[in-house]
Amino acid sequence: MDCDWPRCRCHETIEHWLHAIMHDETLTLEALEWAATDMLLALSCVAHSCRDAEARRWASKELEAPIMRREKMKWLAEGGFE
Repeated sequence: MDCDWPRCRCHETIEHWLHAIMHDETLTLEALEWAATDMLLALSCVAHSCRDAEARRWASKELEAPIMRREKMKWLAEGGFE
């Protein structure tokens, strides 16, 4: 799959959650947990499939953040895509 950054679902997902986290004071813990998983998957897609080299580097760097590393380990422990 080839990502057409920024006109792709990954960009929409990242923008959605960044806006929600910064501006929606009613987000539940469950919603924040889903946001972390959704962001992990979107960043992974960008890091591996995006045509834009700068976006790939940025996403790869973001995936190294401690919260994303924890989320990846949790997601894998729960079975990933199984």
